Amino acid sequence: DMTLNDQQFDVTWRAPHASLILWRETDGVRGDLRVSLELGSRVAKLVATGRFDPKSRILGLTVAFDQVEPALLADRAPAFAKLRAIQLPLAGTITVNVASDGRFSAINFDVRGAAGQIDIPDLRADPFAVRQLTLRGQLADDLASVRIDRATADLVDLSVELSGKVSMAPAGVGLALQVAVPRLAVGALPRYWPASLGKNARDWVLAHIHDGAVSDILAHLAIPPGAIESGELPPDAVLVEFKMDGLRVSYFPPLPDMTDAGGTARLTHQKLDLQLAGARVGDLKVSEGTVSIPDLDRKDQDATINLVVQGPAQSALALIDHQPLGFAKSVGVDPAQVHGLAAIRARFIFPLRKDLTVEKLHVIAAANLHDIGIPHIFDRFQLSNGDLNLKVDRERMEVSGSVALNGVPAQVTWHEEFVPKGGYGSRYTLAATTDDAGRQALGFPTAPYITGTLPGSLAIDSKRGGDTRILARFNLQPAAMQVDALHWDKKPGAAAELSFTAMLPVQGPTRFADIKVSAPDLAASGQAEIANSVLTHAEFAHVAVGQSDLAATMKRDANGGYEVEISGKRFDFRPYLDSMLESAPPNAAKAPPLSLSARFDQFVLTDDHVLSGFVATAVRLQDIWSTVDASGTLGPNAPMRLSIRPNGKRRSLQLSSNDGGAVLKAL
Repeated sequence: DMTLNDQQFDVTWRAPHASLILWRETDGVRGDLRVSLELGSRVAKLVATGRFDPKSRILGLTVAFDQVEPALLADRAPAFAKLRAIQLPLAGTITVNVASDGRFSAINFDVRGAAGQIDIPDLRADPFAVRQLTLRGQLADDLASVRIDRATADLVDLSVELSGKVSMAPAGVGLALQVAVPRLAVGALPRYWPASLGKNARDWVLAHIHDGAVSDILAHLAIPPGAIESGELPPDAVLVEFKMDGLRVSYFPPLPDMTDAGGTARLTHQKLDLQLAGARVGDLKVSEGTVSIPDLDRKDQDATINLVVQGPAQSALALIDHQPLGFAKSVGVDPAQVHGLAAIRARFIFPLRKDLTVEKLHVIAAANLHDIGIPHIFDRFQLSNGDLNLKVDRERMEVSGSVALNGVPAQVTWHEEFVPKGGYGSRYTLAATTDDAGRQALGFPTAPYITGTLPGSLAIDSKRGGDTRILARFNLQPAAMQVDALHWDKKPGAAAELSFTAMLPVQGPTRFADIKVSAPDLAASGQAEIANSVLTHAEFAHVAVGQSDLAATMKRDANGGYEVEISGKRFDFRPYLDSMLESAPPNAAKAPPLSLSARFDQFVLTDDHVLSGFVATAVRLQDIWSTVDASGTLGPNAPMRLSIRPNGKRRSLQLSSNDGGAVLKAL
C-alpha cells in the first residue's frame, strides 16, 4: 500500500498494490514497476519496465496500462479538467527514451479503449457512444506535434478511421488529418455535423434531406497553426467527400419530395456541393442534378438546385404547376389533360431562411416536350404530335415547336408574361400550310372563294381576361380564288396576298382593320366589323377589280339588310349587266335585302359606251333588284335616266333620253 503526495498538481495518489524491482546488468540497469492506482471507482493498472544505458545516459521506458479512465482524473485536479470528455477505460503501451537532462525525442503510444462515451459539448449536445477505439502514433518535437498513424472509433452508429498530424505552435493548433467513415445513416447526421460548421447549410440539410445514407466519407483537414484562432481558414482547409444513396430530399416544400436520390458530395468550409446521379419525383426520373450552397464562411447563403427530370409530360407539367408555383394553370393549361413525354431542366435559387416565401424563390425551367397531346385547346382544337421547347421562370414563359391542330401540321410559338407591364400578356404565333380539308378540319372552310394550298401565319396577342388581337398574313399564290359577286377569279401560281388585323374584345363586335388584298386584277384595302358572327359594317377606301376603281361602305340595318354606298372614278358594269335583270336560281342561297347608292365619274356599259356623271340608287329584295333609279350622260350630249319598278309579279323598266337612239344602241 503506497501513498504519493503530488505537490505539482496538489493531488494525493493511492496505490493499494505497488512493487519496484531494480537490477544491474553488464550493459546497464533495468527496472520493473507495477502499480494498482485508485481512480474513483476504478483501479488502474500500470506496468513500467525500463533500462538505463550508462554510456549514452539514456533511460528507455515502456509503460503498459489498463483500466485508465481519463475522466476520473478530472475529479482529482483542475489540470486534468479537459480529460473529463473521455469517459471510457483505456489500455495500451507508451514507450519513450529520456536523456539525462530530462529531455526526450519522441513518445510512441498504442492505446485501446473499451465501451464508454466521449463528451465534447462544443461539437454536439449529447456524448458520443463508443463501443471501442484504437490510437497509435507518436508525440514528437518536444511534445509540439502528434503523429497519428492510425486511430479508429467504433461508435453506436458510426465507424471512423483517422490518420495525420496535429501541431502545437505559438500561433495556435495546426491540423493535417485524414478521416474515413464507411457509412452513416442520414438520420444520424445531426449527431456528427457540428452545429457551428456551416450553420445555415447544416440547418437546411437536416430539415430537407431525409432517409438513406452517406458512405465512403473521406475528410481532409489542412489547417495551418493560427488559422483556427484567427478564423481565417485557407480555401483548402476542409474537404469532405462522400457518396449518397436512398435519400429523400424536400427541396422546396410543398413541392413533391425527391426520392431514391443518390450521387456524390463535396463539402468545404466555404461550400457544399451535391451531385445527383439519379432520383425520382413521383413517376418522373431525375437523371442528374446538383445542389450548391456557397459562402458557408459568411452569415447568409443562397442555395441553387439544378434538376434534369424525364417522364410523362402530364407529371412534369403537374410538377411546375404544383402550389405555390402554379405555372401551368396560370396560362390556362390543365396538366391532367396533357399526354406525351417531357425532359425538363429546372433551377431553383433561394436564400437559406426558415421564413422562405415563394416571392423569394427564383425558378428557371427549360423543357423538351415530345408527342404532346392536349384536347380542347380554345374549346375547338385538338392538339397532337407536339414536339415543343419550353422555357419558364417567374416572369415569363416561352414555347416553340411543331404541333398538329385538328390533324393539321403547324409551327407555333407562345410567349407569356405572368405579370404584364401594360399591353398584352400573351402572344401566340401559328404558321401552317393548309389545304381544303385542313381548313375544313380547323373550322375555317374557304371554298369556293379560296381552294388548294394556302400558306399563312397568325400572330395572336391576348390580355389575360381581356381583349385579343390577331395579325394575319396569307400567301395566296399557290391557291385558286373565285369571287362570283365580283366576276373575278385567279388561277394557282399567280402572286397574291391577304393580310388583316382583327381585334376581339371581351364584349362587343370583332373589328378587322388594315385589310389588304393584292392579286391580279384585284386590290383592296379597308376595315370591317362582325357581331354575333354577322357582318355589320365594312368600309373599303380603295377597291380595284378589273377596270373598276372605287371605294365602298356597307352597314347592316335594323331589318337585317345592308345599306351599301359605292363611289369612285370608274365602274365596269359589263360583267353585271346580264345578272341585273335576271332572277336568282331556285336553289340559290337567299341573300339579305340590299339598299345601294352609287356615284361614279365613269360607268362602263359596253366596250364602246361609257356613262359619265353616273348616279344610281337600287334596292334588292328576295334576290332580285326590285327598284333601280340611275342617271348619267352617254357621250357628249346624250343624258339618260333609267328606272325599274315592281309591276305585280313582274318588273317594268323605263328609259328616257334626248338621244334615244344612242342609248338603245348602247344597251
